[in-house]
Amino acid sequence: MKGIAIHPPLMEIHPQKEMDRSTAPGPSDGPAFKDVLKEFVGDVNDLQTGADAKIASFAAGEVADVHEVMIAVEKANIALDLTLEIRNRLIEAYQELMRMAV
Repeated sequence: MKGIAIHPPLMEIHPQKEMDRSTAPGPSDGPAFKDVLKEFVGDVNDLQTGADAKIASFAAGEVADVHEVMIAVEKANIALDLTLEIRNRLIEAYQELMRMAV
């Protein structure tokens, strides 16, 4: 067949190489999970105390802008909802691990 050109494949398939254990991510890469979680919970606590302070300032008449107070309260509520959802997912993951057969 004269008119048909045979082209080399666009992508060569190579056998998958084994991952080098020395470059694999490990426990020493980055901050520990407990530190990240502790920082996150601290940030949520800061938002909650900030919202409480804004409410107290508004009640005392120091803050005239109710929008500023409501934004602080909503930020704190959203952060708390996110924290609770993360907690629920962590508990579900832990329970799933405990159900696995060894």
